[in-house]
Amino acid sequence: MEIINRSIKRQMAVTVVGALFLLSLILLFISYEHVKSELTTATEEKVKSDLLLAEALANAMYPGPWEIKGDKLYKGNKLISGDYEFVDYISQLTNNTCTIFLGDTRVSTNVKNDAGERAIGTKVSEQVKKVVLEQGKIYSGPAIVVNKPFETAYMPIKDTAGKTLGIFYVGVSKERHESAIQKNFYLQVVISLLVMAGVALLFRVLIGRTILQPIEKLMNAIQALESGDLSHRLTLKGNNELSKLAGGVNQMAGSLESILQQVAQHSSTLAAQSQETAAAAQQIGAMVEQITSNTTEVAATAEQGSAAANYAVEQVTRVEHNAQQGSQAVQGTVAKMDSIQKSVQGTADSIGILNERCQSIGQIIEVIKNIAEQTNLLALNAAIEAARAGESGRGFAVVAEEVRKLAEQSAKAADDITDLIVRVQRRATEAVKDMGQSAKEVNDGVEIVHQAGSSLNVIMEQITDMSRMIKEITVGINSTSESTQQLAANSDQINTSIQHLATASQSLAQLAQDMQGSISEFQQ
Repeated sequence: MEIINRSIKRQMAVTVVGALFLLSLILLFISYEHVKSELTTATEEKVKSDLLLAEALANAMYPGPWEIKGDKLYKGNKLISGDYEFVDYISQLTNNTCTIFLGDTRVSTNVKNDAGERAIGTKVSEQVKKVVLEQGKIYSGPAIVVNKPFETAYMPIKDTAGKTLGIFYVGVSKERHESAIQKNFYLQVVISLLVMAGVALLFRVLIGRTILQPIEKLMNAIQALESGDLSHRLTLKGNNELSKLAGGVNQMAGSLESILQQVAQHSSTLAAQSQETAAAAQQIGAMVEQITSNTTEVAATAEQGSAAANYAVEQVTRVEHNAQQGSQAVQGTVAKMDSIQKSVQGTADSIGILNERCQSIGQIIEVIKNIAEQTNLLALNAAIEAARAGESGRGFAVVAEEVRKLAEQSAKAADDITDLIVRVQRRATEAVKDMGQSAKEVNDGVEIVHQAGSSLNVIMEQITDMSRMIKEITVGINSTSESTQQLAANSDQINTSIQHLATASQSLAQLAQDMQGSISEFQQ
């Protein structure tokens, strides 16, 4: 914190001092130019004033006009050429240089050349000569005097006739003028530095109280937050940016504290729920494994049932074929009976003695009816057994066997009927005369044979329906077997996914516990 505070102080000090320094430079430059301008103006005015003073003193000290005698310049009776009394007096009085020209040549001066001697015999500059000697006007301003810059004032010296005889000069060296400006500038620099130092010191004190101390408090608060102390709060007076920042830090600390409390609560809940989820996933996994095992057994049983159903289909197909053959035989018998009816119609009076035989035929036909009824009942039982498909279709095998036996009995009964009919025919031959009496019984026998054919047709249709149903049952069993196998495969996949879920839930619970440990490091 101390390093940061020093860095801020150093930065602010550099900024303030730099700004003050730049401002001082600007002010010094402006002041320098202003002083330079003012001093230049004042110097010009002083030089002109001193020139007028020198002229007045010359008139007072040396009464009489300016005139040239020979090659000498006089003022009244006073010889000016080569005399330095007056120019030195003016120099002492005004602290300026003074020169009297005869024409454009210096004849009395205290201006010295590079050798340190009076510059007698040197010429005035062309610029001044043109204005003063040629135009007869006063010249004031900068001019080159003996190869040096001066601030000057020149006026023409005239005789009583107004003729310009020479030049009266008063001036001050630029070096002395600039030296005065520099002295003033240095003084201002010193004053500015003192003022800048005072302002910087005052600014440092004010900044330290109003900015650095609050910043230090802010940094302490932020370090406390960084170390996990969320109970630390700031109190800064005022309504400036720093106080608002302190309020923001306090609000942030409160928000963090609230958020961490909520996260801790949610982490506890998450850990508990994750553990419960993991336990539930393990239980579900065990159940799915049991389902998978049962499904596998069901699939095996379904495969066995499918094989049995296929076998039953084959057996029913055979029975259906035999029934078709029996139906054809019955139809042939019906045709023969019709023929017999026609044959014995003429001898109806001779077959009366065959009444008992016909009764026997009726009993045999009754047996055939009973067999047909039992066959129908067994066919119904076979359909029920096939629907149940219990123990791989064993029950249906029993039913099929019974159907076969009944078919054999039906065949035997048909043989008996055939035998009786043969006997009846033999007897009818012997008793043609009595055939008329048994015509009615023959007609009844024909009707019974027709009924037997109809019954066999019904049995045939029922066997066909049973075959179709068994085939449909077989298709259903095969579909069930495939679905059961697919269910077993899906159960394996579900079991794998549940195991992954259990692992992820355990990892999530561990993560929630780690989060709780991290949150506990904060002081609330």
